[in-house]
Amino acid sequence: MSPAPLPASRWEAAVFDAVMGVVERTLLPGARARLLASADGDVLEVAAGTGLNVGHYPTACRLTLTDQNPSMLAIARKRVPALEHPVAFAVADAEDLPFPDASFDTVVATLALCEVPDPVAGLREMARVCRVGGRILLLDHVRSHHAGVGLIQDALNAVTVPLKGEHLNRDTIAFANAAGLSILETHTWRLGIMRSLVLSPGARQHGPEVVVAAGS
Repeated sequence: MSPAPLPASRWEAAVFDAVMGVVERTLLPGARARLLASADGDVLEVAAGTGLNVGHYPTACRLTLTDQNPSMLAIARKRVPALEHPVAFAVADAEDLPFPDASFDTVVATLALCEVPDPVAGLREMARVCRVGGRILLLDHVRSHHAGVGLIQDALNAVTVPLKGEHLNRDTIAFANAAGLSILETHTWRLGIMRSLVLSPGARQHGPEVVVAAGS
């Protein structure tokens, strides 16, 4: 008798690390470590997946990892014993986080807003649970500012959105503005496909944008 097929959530978790290995080598070399080096205090990671970020946080951070997929978090738990800092887990929707206002010093979402149905609502939730003076750290693929690349992303979106709800051509800066967040720092690389943002839940302002060379 052949084994029963895995539920979609378990299948996604089972292949996630293999897929991300390719993404890490091509689009994210060093990006997680650079962004998360500034994480501080009580840290909430939204849509943490299998916990690929956990080894990049400063050791003094107190981590809470959330994801909608319990199978993802089950894999993330296996990464935790190697860490020196405590980690809590919660199954949670990015648009409806089960935490009181101002619970965290740092809120993190990497490669997450591309799949959140309402990214502005998700960012407002991150801002709600972030303390005054805290930071929201984002990393995602976005629509390239290069016209030809952006058109290719638009075309691929017709496949990726129905397939798994993943948007290749979103604009995280526009979402941050719509959510009323302050943009402190932005970095763009890989022909504008990849972007990191450092945000504050305070009054809106814009910091410098750094466009990294396409081949870096």
